[in-house]
Amino acid sequence: MRSMHSSCRNRTRILRSIALAASVAALAIAEARAEYRLDVSGSPLVDFRADCELVDDVGARYRSRLAGRTPQAYSITAAAVACDVRKFDSVGRLEVVLSFDGAFIAKSATQAPYGEVGVRSAGPWGRPRATIDLIRIVPVRRGMRPGGSVVVVPPFSGTIVPPMRGTTVPAFGN
Repeated sequence: MRSMHSSCRNRTRILRSIALAASVAALAIAEARAEYRLDVSGSPLVDFRADCELVDDVGARYRSRLAGRTPQAYSITAAAVACDVRKFDSVGRLEVVLSFDGAFIAKSATQAPYGEVGVRSAGPWGRPRATIDLIRIVPVRRGMRPGGSVVVVPPFSGTIVPPMRGTTVPAFGN
């Protein structure tokens, strides 16, 4: 009976040791992964959307979309991060900061209506950097096609007959 009891104790110790080793390994992996922080701030309540590309430890790329209103902060676990953040308001300021474990990596800001900024860490795309893209807003006008090309209307080539004074023209259907 004692041998069964000691056998159970040994199994319990082995299982505890395995669980402890697995926990330590998981903790080591989590510590080895980069913890990035993306802070989106600026004027209060500015709508934005962030399209981020994340790279894991083996080099696989993933896309993630974040949306919200300023101020917001996101914690990102990845080996490398690149985010383009677009402002969905015509007024206000949008500021984006990317950091790693509290250390500054990149910062960009815009006040342009519907402007876009980018921040990225070092990764397969190159060195860390920040960018500002201005979104060109083209007003839609009559006589213009999408893309800005003008529709050419040929001049009237027939004879122009002026309306007769004092004459009424019946409406269609009458």
